Amino acid sequence: GEELRQGWVEVRKAVDKLGVQGRVYGRLHWDKALVNATIDIQVRDDHVVVLKGSVDSESAKSKAVQLAQDTTGVSKVVDELAVREK
Repeated sequence: GEELRQGWVEVRKAVDKLGVQGRVYGRLHWDKALVNATIDIQVRDDHVVVLKGSVDSESAKSKAVQLAQDTTGVSKVVDELAVREK
């Protein structure tokens, strides 16, 4: 019984993480300011989203962070994005 309950808790956490990741991905993927961005999205257990990769400008970087922060289920965003040199 206890093993099953613990297993179910872990499954729910995994689904929740995927849900947050999917919502953030959708917001970033469809934003025109981020069309050339290469962003990897990681979600930690505490709903902290880590953004890694590169964007075209400081404004695109700010936009990505803001979109992620405003996504339902995100508690915090860790910005590890780099701005590509032109």
